[in-house]
Amino acid sequence: MKGVFFRLLKKPFFGRFMVPWRNPLPEQERKNWQPINVKSKTGAELQLLWYQQQNARGAIVLGHPMGKAAKGVFLKNGHASRLIEKGFNVMLYDFNGFGESQMGSFNFYHDAEAAGLKAKELSPGLSLGYHGISLGGMWICPVLSKETNPFKYVILESAATTLPEFWRHYPLAHKILRLSFFFMPKQAEYLKPIHHISQLKGVEKLLLIYSDTDEYTPLAMGERFQAKANMDAQLWNATGAEHALAYKMHAQAYWVKVIGFFDDHFNND
Repeated sequence: MKGVFFRLLKKPFFGRFMVPWRNPLPEQERKNWQPINVKSKTGAELQLLWYQQQNARGAIVLGHPMGKAAKGVFLKNGHASRLIEKGFNVMLYDFNGFGESQMGSFNFYHDAEAAGLKAKELSPGLSLGYHGISLGGMWICPVLSKETNPFKYVILESAATTLPEFWRHYPLAHKILRLSFFFMPKQAEYLKPIHHISQLKGVEKLLLIYSDTDEYTPLAMGERFQAKANMDAQLWNATGAEHALAYKMHAQAYWVKVIGFFDDHFNND
């Protein structure tokens, strides 16, 4: 019953993206990935894919943007394969209600935390990194401010500073969100990514990726994150890119930034 309830509540926000999931990899390549189920505090059972290799340098968890592809976006567009080539274990997960994961509450940060803790369990003694795009970047922020945060090196790409600022582009969803926050002001404050960026714990390096032509999460949001962070944060402006599509607009520079970020810092780990 809870799943049906949350599905109805989420429909104005994510309805068109919560569809049956298709694995974009050829059948032979799918065998290299281990499917894993973990329970999230959202009440949902999450579906993860785990790639483990011998003598791994570290593990990277990838948090997907809002879209039908869910965790598949990292399989289709080269994020996972490039990290694997560099010697990293890779964890992909679907937020609750997306892809293969069950429906759960709106507290998506519990999903990101569950994936991170599972990656840590599967990679004993190794440092962890995280790369979140849009939805995946927004919802890791509450995790990063916890004492139990498992992530050392973090990339936030096209992440909104607050939920209302992102959802204002969708009038009905925005009204529902503002109404819910009116009745739950403490929850509203806790769910502001910008609130947590000034309280990072355990994060040693932070890269912010934004674009001056992104109407949903403009460069100004990245600048606000950079100014509020309680550590030195690098900000890259992927000039001219649409929302969460820097990897298409600036393919060569994008991979130099993203893969280079993890490659360099894990080398010095």
